[in-house]
Amino acid sequence: ARELTLAEIRRIAEMSGIEVEVFAHGALCYSYSGLCLYSSHMRGRSGNRGRCAYPCRDRFTVADEAWHPVGQSRFSFSMKDMAMTDHIGDLRRAGVAAFKIEGRKKSPLYVAAATTLYRGLIDNTLDELQRGELEADLRSVFSRPWTSLFMTSRKARAVTDPDMVGHRGARIGAAGEVASTSGGDRLRFMTERRIERHDGMQIDLPDAGRPYGFAVDELWLVDPGRAAAPVARVYEAPAGATVEVRLPPDHPRIPAGSAVYCSSSQEVKQKYDIRRPRADDARVRLPVSFTIELEPRICRIAASAEGVWPGAEPVAVTRVFEGEFAPASNPAMRLEETCREAFGK
Repeated sequence: ARELTLAEIRRIAEMSGIEVEVFAHGALCYSYSGLCLYSSHMRGRSGNRGRCAYPCRDRFTVADEAWHPVGQSRFSFSMKDMAMTDHIGDLRRAGVAAFKIEGRKKSPLYVAAATTLYRGLIDNTLDELQRGELEADLRSVFSRPWTSLFMTSRKARAVTDPDMVGHRGARIGAAGEVASTSGGDRLRFMTERRIERHDGMQIDLPDAGRPYGFAVDELWLVDPGRAAAPVARVYEAPAGATVEVRLPPDHPRIPAGSAVYCSSSQEVKQKYDIRRPRADDARVRLPVSFTIELEPRICRIAASAEGVWPGAEPVAVTRVFEGEFAPASNPAMRLEETCREAFGK
């Protein structure tokens, strides 16, 4: 169970004599695994039956001033995401045989980024730079803040994110000034990661509950040593560059110093070879023989089909269809010809 400490996992692996699987990455529940009745009681959808309505992601009014000021609205039960990136080696040495990564409702790109990161951690083939890049890739596809929960201590406290819910992205800087121009407002900041047009960005805003997101449709490279206008409109900007991005016309006030995230990266999308399979690639054509018995006087058709496929028992099916039948689209076509054409397909 994901609530266990490293010492407990090690003891289970030693004493059970079976292969142990540990949850390594993905969303957490505030309740104990398999024992949450909150969604069932509150909204009639049981999390124990795979139908959780996620009430833990809602706002709640605080009543205990030991946690926050009384009356303040917070996401008090909204858990951070589990990320065992710092503990893969310890878990393997503890006897863990398999690591589980949450993939439900996630995209193929998320699966590619997550498995690439954890495969490298399991095989111990990543240096610090490579690990940081892969972690940022995964965060840009989907990420809440990360936690290792109780892996090192039962007293871990910073396991919820009471200020924001939803996808943040990979942090790439802090908001600077917002400048008004004839073409609209622009946000200036120094990017810690390569960015390009059509990337997605999100910004933390106080008391908003969710980051403010928008697409980068215009990007300028800025010379921070010059007080004049941006140097040039560009398609991409390297890490360490000072940039300006156009803000949507209806953007909220963005306080200086607000965290800026890359929430969707064109570079990451191009890095992983994501090919969606076509249905035709999986289609197999196998021979089937049909026998059709027509009884026009009583408007009855009996259709029998038989197939014999490699490695399987013969399959035979019969269905009987009673009329009246709609007239053929071609009045000259007899019922026999109509059946031949239909079942011949």
